[in-house]
Amino acid sequence: MLVSDNDCADKAKYAFTWDAKKDALLGGDKFSPFVEHMDAPPGRVFVVYISPNEMLEKYPDIWGWIEHWAWVSADPDLEGAPIDWKKRYEEKVWSRADQK
Repeated sequence: MLVSDNDCADKAKYAFTWDAKKDALLGGDKFSPFVEHMDAPPGRVFVVYISPNEMLEKYPDIWGWIEHWAWVSADPDLEGAPIDWKKRYEEKVWSRADQK
């Protein structure tokens, strides 16, 4: 992930990833919105990047914020992980696949 001039910004963030079965699109307008559900893109996992709050002492109720989300190609070796996750991230904190 490129943030400013840092092309390894992924390593300073948390990545929550999962093999989602559905995608959603918000349709309509601000007065009558609706959610349209569709199948997830095949061979992809959903990734949400969270930037941790570096000022927790000043703002203790804000743990972090969503930086980016996207569908990413799935890794063939770890269920629910994005492709090349070992190269993309500093470490694996937890995986559902490890619990099976």
